[in-house]
Amino acid sequence: MGIVLARRVRELPIRLGRNWLRRTALPFSAIPFGIAVGAALLGWLEFRLIVAVLAVAVAIAGYVVMRLAEARYVDSITDDEPAATWQWEPPGTPKLDAIVLAMWLLLGAANATTGNWLPSIVWMGLAILWVVTSLAEGRWRVGSLGDSPAIHVHDAGLVKRRPYTRSLVRWSDISHVRLREDELVLDRGFFDVRFERDQLADLEAARTEIERHRQSLRNGAPGAP
Repeated sequence: MGIVLARRVRELPIRLGRNWLRRTALPFSAIPFGIAVGAALLGWLEFRLIVAVLAVAVAIAGYVVMRLAEARYVDSITDDEPAATWQWEPPGTPKLDAIVLAMWLLLGAANATTGNWLPSIVWMGLAILWVVTSLAEGRWRVGSLGDSPAIHVHDAGLVKRRPYTRSLVRWSDISHVRLREDELVLDRGFFDVRFERDQLADLEAARTEIERHRQSLRNGAPGAP
């Protein structure tokens, strides 16, 4: 159904990616399946394994659509040339991610060998979701596929470009830009945006350009939204 709607309504991915509420609603579409699994555990429903598989599949598909919709929306409002670009290394610990993945796979396999299929499906689903989120966040990468991670300064905001996804930090959401030791901090309430020096080499140049661009937009310079 989602694929059919996306084909018929070309603007659907952009509309879904416009704000966080619409995006986060997609993975939570699996909640009814989760309730059904809970009911199945109490013996109220048959075919609980099928329901569990469907719940995991819907949750993973919802997350993928959420990130793709966000990327489509960012592309739709940042068609101008970036005022500045810096190479960026998304934060992450690939070795720790691999350990967590191996642990969940091991738990899934151990439950499967003892015939506990429902916990096995849950653990395997978490493992798949962990792989998907690691790819979406740029912590993992498949060879040379995808874009090189970078930070772009646009009139609409600061774009964090990962290999397979993109996200936008609007200038209107940022109250202050500051350097703290080896960290560039964009104050945004409870969800500050932070870049460490091992992720973004020239923090000083990035702060200067970001502040200059924000000031030019406040002064009504050409190209301001």
